[in-house]
Amino acid sequence: MTILLGLAFLIVGVLTVMFAQQIWNFTGAIDFIESKFPGNTRAFIQLAGVVLVLLGILFVTGLGASLTDPIGQTLGQIFGK
Repeated sequence: MTILLGLAFLIVGVLTVMFAQQIWNFTGAIDFIESKFPGNTRAFIQLAGVVLVLLGILFVTGLGASLTDPIGQTLGQIFGK
């Protein structure tokens, strides 16, 4: 199941990077990102796509659990199981 999730992240990430300009044309400038992010909305969209690609690679190779397990354990300790 994580392989399919990883492939979906990978595909969405690649498409996000490829079509960042079209996504920016659809959404326009996002004021919060323009004021808080060092760059512009288009750069943030591309960065989000790159993060999705990296997460996708982690999940496809099986290394995603090393990233999500500590987060899940911490949340389990905070909120209870």
